[in-house]
Amino acid sequence: MFFTPAHLMEAAAAVVFAFALWQLLKKRTGKKLCLLLSLLLLWCSVFSAYLSAQIIPDPMEYVRITATGKKNPQATVSEICLLGFHANGEWYNLTPPVEGSWAWFPGQEGADYYYAGWFPGAEGLQPEDATDSIRIEILPGKDRSLVFLTNEWYGIAEVEFQGVAQEVDTFGNGETMEIPLPDSSPAYYRMAQLGQLPIVLALQILFSILIFLIGVFVSSQSRTKKISRHKFLFEELVKRDFTLKYKRTILGMLWSILSPLCTLLIMWIVFKDILGSNINHFAIYMFSGQLVFNFFSDATTQGMTSLLDNASIFTKVNIPKYLFLLSKNISSLINFGLTLLLLIAFVLLDGLTLTPMYLLLLYPICCLIVFNIGVGLILSALFVFFRDMQYLWSVFSQLIMWVSAIFYSTAGFDQEMQKMFLINPLYSFIGYFRSVILDAAVPTIESHCIILGYTVAVLFIGAFTYKKYNHEFLYYF
Repeated sequence: MFFTPAHLMEAAAAVVFAFALWQLLKKRTGKKLCLLLSLLLLWCSVFSAYLSAQIIPDPMEYVRITATGKKNPQATVSEICLLGFHANGEWYNLTPPVEGSWAWFPGQEGADYYYAGWFPGAEGLQPEDATDSIRIEILPGKDRSLVFLTNEWYGIAEVEFQGVAQEVDTFGNGETMEIPLPDSSPAYYRMAQLGQLPIVLALQILFSILIFLIGVFVSSQSRTKKISRHKFLFEELVKRDFTLKYKRTILGMLWSILSPLCTLLIMWIVFKDILGSNINHFAIYMFSGQLVFNFFSDATTQGMTSLLDNASIFTKVNIPKYLFLLSKNISSLINFGLTLLLLIAFVLLDGLTLTPMYLLLLYPICCLIVFNIGVGLILSALFVFFRDMQYLWSVFSQLIMWVSAIFYSTAGFDQEMQKMFLINPLYSFIGYFRSVILDAAVPTIESHCIILGYTVAVLFIGAFTYKKYNHEFLYYF
C-alpha cells in the first residue's frame, strides 16, 4: 500500500480522541488507569484502520477479454484460453464467477482454481449461454500481466483495460503468452483510503465511548472501594497460584516455555510426514493452534477447581468468590504470554516477518481472556455441586482439541463440513491467529463477530450462573 493523506488523518484523529479521553477521565480515575485506557484507545484506532480495510476491501481493477472470432491465417479455429494473471510479483489463478460466461476447467484434480476458455461450436465445452467476452477482477499494483495459452487452433482476443484496447494473437506452439498491463497509480490508492476514512472515524468514536464508559464504571466510588479493599488479597492470590505451580522444581518458570516446546516437538515429529507436507510453515501452524488451546485448557481447568481449592478462605471471610477464579486466569495468562514470546521466536526462525498487523492479535487475546473467565465461572459453579465435572471436562476438552484443527487443515473438507467446525469456539480463535501470523491478512468481519459473539454469550451465561448460585456454594463444602 502507498502512504496516503488518509493515514495522517486517521493518526491525527486517534491522537485527538486519546487526548480527549485523557482529559475526561483524569479527574475520575487514577493516572495509571487513565493512561492504560488512553493506550487502549490508541490501539483501538490501529485496529479500526485494519478493520475498515475489511469492511471496505481493497479496490479491484477490471479487465475485459473479448474473443473477436478472428484468427491468424495459420490458425485452425478462433478459440481463446486464459490461464490467469501476474500482479506484484505473484501468480494468481482464475476463480469463477465473473461477468460473462466462458467454459471453466479446473487447473488440476480437486483444485479450487480454473482456466477460462471460449470454444465456439465445440459441443460439451462451450456453455449454452456463452458470451464472447468476460470481465475479471485484477489486483491493483505493479508488474501486472494477463497470461494466455497459445496453440495452433487459438485465435485473436481483445484486451480492454483502463479504457485502452489491444488485440492479442494467441496462435502458437503450446507455450504461454504474457500481455503486460499498466501499473496502478498512487492516486488510485489514495482515493481508496479516503473512502475508508469515514468508517475508521466511526469506529474510533464508538471505541472512545465504550472505553469512556468502562473507565466511569471501574472508577465509580463503590467499585473503587471494593477494588482497593481486595487489591492486596488478589495480588497475593496471583503470586501464590504462580509460585505453587513451580514449587520445588529445579527449572521453575522455565517449564512455562519448555513444556509447550516439548509438546510441539513431539507433535511435529509425529504429524510432520503424515499431515505437514500439505501445510506451509507447519511448525508455526501447529504451534499457534496449540498455544491457544493450552491457554484455554489451563485457564478453565484451574478455574474449575478455584472455589473448592479456596473454600477454607471464603467460608471464614466474606470476600468476592470470583477473585479466586480471576487469580487462576491471571496465572494462566502469564504462562500464555511467555509461550507467545516463544511463538514469535519461532516465527522469526521460520523466515516469516513480524509486521504491525500483529497488533491485531490483541483482539482475540482479549476476547479469549474474557471467554476463559466465562467458561471458568460456569465450570467452577457446576463443580461445587457435581464433582464429576472434572472428569467430564477432561474428556470434553480432549474432544475440543481434536476438532480445533490444531495439527491438520480443514481445506480438504467440503464447505458444509468446514462450517460445522465453527461450532467449536476455539476453532475461530485459532483461525484468527493463523490469518494474522501465517497469511498476514486481516480476518473477515464474520470472524470478528463470531469471536465476539461466543465471548459475550459465554460471559453472560457464566455471570448469570455464578450470581444465581453464589449463596448456595457454602452449603456444599
